[in-house]
Amino acid sequence: MAPTSSPFAPWDGDREQAVALASLLRRVGGTAGVHIYELEALADGAYRCRVWIGQAVESLLGGIPPGMDAEAAWEHCVHADDRAAYDDTWQRMCAGEHTQLEYRMVGFDGRVRWLWERCTPRVADDGTRLVDGVVADITERRLVEQELAEARAVNDGHGHAAGDALLQEVGRRLRDAAGEALVARLGGDEFLLVSDGESGAALAGRVSEQLRRPYQVAGRRLDLGCSIGVALHPRDGITVDELVRAADAAMYREKQAARAA
Repeated sequence: MAPTSSPFAPWDGDREQAVALASLLRRVGGTAGVHIYELEALADGAYRCRVWIGQAVESLLGGIPPGMDAEAAWEHCVHADDRAAYDDTWQRMCAGEHTQLEYRMVGFDGRVRWLWERCTPRVADDGTRLVDGVVADITERRLVEQELAEARAVNDGHGHAAGDALLQEVGRRLRDAAGEALVARLGGDEFLLVSDGESGAALAGRVSEQLRRPYQVAGRRLDLGCSIGVALHPRDGITVDELVRAADAAMYREKQAARAA
């Protein structure tokens, strides 16, 4: 739910051990891309975050406007289409139920992020109602699932042979658009182009124009979209792996922006 950064509380008087554990959890959380929190559920239905471990909450909200606290910013960003499910999950959690939900946040940077959140309610010795939670950005996973669903739709609607024919036509168009660039298929519906000397923007524009033209598969017209990520050497990386990761990240940002539009 809505977190703010705060130090991890020590236990048994061993502050040094608590600080070491908090540091470990922050490193693990950062590596795994998850955030761990403890919040207090207040009597008026609001909540207050007491502990937040992971990247700053701004990483999930696209920043926070000056003068707005993190709890208010979090609630503001919940996607309107997911608000009912979000509120229902909060009510069930307040009633003592362990909950899990996937929902969207519209960040202050305009990006739409998919989050997965699991909440475990508990009551402290003094009667305070607390919630232990884990939240993760699953935007990339949701994009991949959408791509797989679209690929299955082609195969289910037109047969696997049609799906293979479509990929072959995509490859042919890429080779035509690539010019002197090297074209390679990474797997599935992902392709890699490597160019030496030509503007990345010019090559991407030419590829996009070719791939967005209608396709004729099994006697039917198909219209496909495409997302392109550009990475430049040495700005975005030195090694091949670095450049591929940078291009992949840029491609997913474009996909996310297109779906949010």
